[in-house]
Amino acid sequence: MTGLIKVGARVLVVTLMVASLAVAGQEPPKPDVVFAVEITPARVEAQVGQQLKFKAVARDASGNAIDAKQVIWFAGPFDLAITDDAGNVSLFGPGEVEVGAAIGGKVGRAKITVKPQPVASVEISPIAGSMAAGGTVQLRPEARVANGNPRQDVSYIWSSTNPSVAVVDQTGLVTAIAPGKAAIKVTCEGINTSVQVSVEAVKIQSLAVEPKSTSARSGDVVRFKATSTGARNVPVRWTLSGGGASM
Repeated sequence: MTGLIKVGARVLVVTLMVASLAVAGQEPPKPDVVFAVEITPARVEAQVGQQLKFKAVARDASGNAIDAKQVIWFAGPFDLAITDDAGNVSLFGPGEVEVGAAIGGKVGRAKITVKPQPVASVEISPIAGSMAAGGTVQLRPEARVANGNPRQDVSYIWSSTNPSVAVVDQTGLVTAIAPGKAAIKVTCEGINTSVQVSVEAVKIQSLAVEPKSTSARSGDVVRFKATSTGARNVPVRWTLSGGGASM
């Protein structure tokens, strides 16, 4: 209410901060007290890369919904998820995520179980050339999701179509057994790929060790390299004679 009080030739404007109900002798209505905050969905499963929409409702002691406008959203851990001011939660890491909303001093919470994206493909480099019987090659596969990103939290199952020619252990180490051909298959979450192995009989034409001679002091480490012609991936077994050194 605004009152005008005339003083001489001057007009003094007085602003009276009185509500109309108070002037009429009535108490202004009190705001509803938030008793609890309900978030929906309360628990949900999702995958890395998804975005979920949550809704927060404030309720009074009787369970009735309250028209509350100020909502503060949060999500964590921060390395797994993030939320905006409208309750849209983006997921970028697998694990357990908590989503919360604060209204009128009360907090409601929801849970998200975030699963990794499924494996869409498995890549593996081919074996270069043929192998000699007794030789080994370490294979290193890489699982990828639909968008091409690699996944590290996976396990692989290895197998050989012809174990009499080549075998593989569960680390991906291939050992050539005898001349012939075989396929080495790797499987991850139902997705598989394979590489071909060709094993030849060892036909070494020459073998050389470098360096041919060297000198060293006690405690030194000397590395030698064996090279051959006539066959690839030839297995090499080293021996040492004489005293004063070890392999």
